[in-house]
Amino acid sequence: MEQPSLGPEAPLLYYWHVLSKRKAIILGFTLTVTICVLALTLVSTPIYQSKAVIDLRPNAPLIMNNVHDIDENEFNIVNARFRVTEKWLMRSRGVLEEAVRRLKEEHGVKDFDGVADPYSLLLSRVYVEEMLGTHLIDLVAEHPEPEKAALYANVFAETYIDKNLERSTVATDEALLWLAKQQELYRQKN
Repeated sequence: MEQPSLGPEAPLLYYWHVLSKRKAIILGFTLTVTICVLALTLVSTPIYQSKAVIDLRPNAPLIMNNVHDIDENEFNIVNARFRVTEKWLMRSRGVLEEAVRRLKEEHGVKDFDGVADPYSLLLSRVYVEEMLGTHLIDLVAEHPEPEKAALYANVFAETYIDKNLERSTVATDEALLWLAKQQELYRQKN
């Protein structure tokens, strides 16, 4: 003997019946989770985030006696390496040391006083975020105080920019020194 089909509503009615029987358990669980989340939210310290945006474009020098066409793949590889290198330099010990020094001496930040490794503390509060499809890099700082989050982001960005200019200046000075030596050698030959 075949049982008559109850139609497509039957599974829904079955689930409704099961849920109705366990209504107290479901409400108790929902209420417990809601109270726990609310308590954790009220107890936790808010963390503020601030960003400094840097336009990161390679400014490769063009050497006139060695000019060649660069295909798109080679350009993309060079550009990707440049971006990775710059992101590592942003998080380098030299940039972090200088940023900590500036925060302490120029801005009177006391967060690093008595800390065994102030650079690790700064590194835990700042990070680099790439904006895909652009030349932009976000230098992000997080701190429980909004003013300090903004200060950390700005000092981090300024320090990276200054260190980058310093590196460029050193490279230019070395090139000028080499050219001066070459000029002196040329004068001595003639």
